[in-house]
Amino acid sequence: MFTLEELKKNWIFILGIVFLFFATIYGLSVAFEENLIPEEAKIGFGLFLSLTICFIGFKLFSNQIELIGEIISGFGVSILFATFAYASFVSHIQWSSYTLFVSLAAVSATLIYFSYRFGMRILMNICLTGGLITPLIINAVPSQTVLLFVYVFILNITSLYLSFLKKWPETRAVSLFITILIFLTYYIKFSPVSWPEPFFYVSILFLIYLIGLLVSAKLEKEKFDGISLYISVLNILNYVIWTIYIFNAFTLVYSIPLIILSFILIGTAALLHFFLKESNLSAIVYLVVGYLLLGISFGNIADSYQDKGMNYVIVTTGWLFIISSVYLFGKRIKQQQLMLGSIYLFVVLLVYWYANAWSVEWIEIFGFKYIPFLNPGALVWILIASVSFYIAKVGTGELADEKHEILTLPGVIWELSFSIIGHLVVGGLLTVQIQNLWLAYEFTSIQPDMVLSISWTIYSLMLFLWGAYTKNTAFRAFGSIVLILVSLKVFFFDLADQSKAYKAVFFLILAVLVISIAYVNQRWTSQETKEKPKI
Repeated sequence: MFTLEELKKNWIFILGIVFLFFATIYGLSVAFEENLIPEEAKIGFGLFLSLTICFIGFKLFSNQIELIGEIISGFGVSILFATFAYASFVSHIQWSSYTLFVSLAAVSATLIYFSYRFGMRILMNICLTGGLITPLIINAVPSQTVLLFVYVFILNITSLYLSFLKKWPETRAVSLFITILIFLTYYIKFSPVSWPEPFFYVSILFLIYLIGLLVSAKLEKEKFDGISLYISVLNILNYVIWTIYIFNAFTLVYSIPLIILSFILIGTAALLHFFLKESNLSAIVYLVVGYLLLGISFGNIADSYQDKGMNYVIVTTGWLFIISSVYLFGKRIKQQQLMLGSIYLFVVLLVYWYANAWSVEWIEIFGFKYIPFLNPGALVWILIASVSFYIAKVGTGELADEKHEILTLPGVIWELSFSIIGHLVVGGLLTVQIQNLWLAYEFTSIQPDMVLSISWTIYSLMLFLWGAYTKNTAFRAFGSIVLILVSLKVFFFDLADQSKAYKAVFFLILAVLVISIAYVNQRWTSQETKEKPKI
């Protein structure tokens, strides 16, 4: 087997062989285009030349001149690929798809055998490079693109298969890089008139590498965190860029294929976690990329639903689903960094929703103009509040270390912060529902400001109840502040111009609520007194 030292000594020779390959291909191309050689003779000459060069190279390899022998053999096989390509793409002979497939399959099988049997690593990479570059040198017409991509995909499958058998990861990179270049050349030269053909080609390429690398990870039990992971990300990036470009070029919404891709990547992350329990880097990368693309897709869909602020509902709901899923996945694989990252995103999303929620209008449901708490905006408020309370009550225990700290903060501070966030969300929910209800049905018997005061008093009662349930005195203080502010609002704003009868009814309602708060507070204080240790 060759060494790095031998490669350093012979790099000039290798460069010369590369130049010789291009000189031969271009020289033959000129001779063929000028019709200096009959069609049948061209094919025969190509076969004779390639087989002769391969024989010479193999003899040198057998005589322990391995590096030079592999390079010469690779040069010969590249000419053989070029001959097949010429016979199918350019020549008037016009080989059928079946003939091309059989020819390429035979050469690929032979190549796999020799590379695997004799460990001819350089031969494999030279042949892949030459075989894939050939279509870029020999021009094909648009009607022959199917043959072109059958040829390219066979070489890519061969590359992945041999890479798996011999654990030669560089062959995957070589074939993917050149195939991406081929697709770029095809798109620029042929300028497809419809989207299905180019999208089909780029999708097949993506699936070949996705499945091939997954099978390799499973059978080889590799960690999948080196060149394989890099190639995977490059494969995903190539697919995403081309999908967005192709769909935009034909004025189509690209969110649907990206959503499908997102779920494929999320499923792949689950498979990688199942296969590679000792290493979760690849699973995390696939998961993060999958959810990121899902978020981009939600944004693309939201752009089409700007009416009544539904775009904010779609974006917030989509990202809330992503954040919750990432948190649960991090919990499943015991990655606290992933869980904390999802919580950070949740806080960002919360700010986004609070900034835009007031622009969300209601929609009619079941023939009713407006149903409180049963409309898209309200459901988003409820979901956000639920996630906040979950993080406060359950997440604290899942994230705290042995010192009961989270990111150097005491767990009680963490729990209190997200509980307050949850209650602020509930307050926002109540406010929006009452405002929309009065705006929709135009009630005149009672002013919306008074109803808001009643609802905020109820909200204060909920804070006292939550404080009693969690045994956290901070909520008693928080509820007291809300109650004081509501009382000031009632005395100085709500009843300024109202009749005495109206004031009596309103104060009676508030009295019932405030007495209920006082009762909860008294029970809470009595319970605290009982629980205090006697000195």
